[in-house]
Amino acid sequence: MSHTINAPSTLKSRLAVAVIMSALLILASLVAMSPATASASHRENGSCDQGDFCMGQGYHLTGGLYSNPGHDPNLGDDKFVYYADPRKNQIVERNTRSVFNNGIVDKTGRNDVLVYTVRFYGYGRDVPPFRFTGSTACVRLGDRLDLPSDWAYKISSFRWVTRAECNRHRQL
Repeated sequence: MSHTINAPSTLKSRLAVAVIMSALLILASLVAMSPATASASHRENGSCDQGDFCMGQGYHLTGGLYSNPGHDPNLGDDKFVYYADPRKNQIVERNTRSVFNNGIVDKTGRNDVLVYTVRFYGYGRDVPPFRFTGSTACVRLGDRLDLPSDWAYKISSFRWVTRAECNRHRQL
């Protein structure tokens, strides 16, 4: 039994496969190079831009500044940005004294921010895997405030929520 190979059609098939594979590789590299989603990255420019939830180490957003346009389930791996001394390395979790919801009204309706305290377990030890847990309070769109004493230095995570969800929690 003999098979005849039609060289031009085999060449066309191989060329088509090569073009498709090249296109997929290019697409994959573009996806890998694209910026992270808002929920995964904070800004390191030391400014509180429109659309961000911002946290200050001191009163009135002084000292170090942290800003993020998305959710952050773990403020323990983020650090404040400092104008005066960029060498400082203060972690955001449990070191926040003031907040500013500089968000924008968007189509999702998630314009308010729900903040969570560190959840304690046992003898006062943190349980890092449990994020978006602990006590909650809401910071409404446009609110800029120094945290009350029972919330200062206790925030461990935050997420954007709707006004209806915000209304089910304490307002800061």
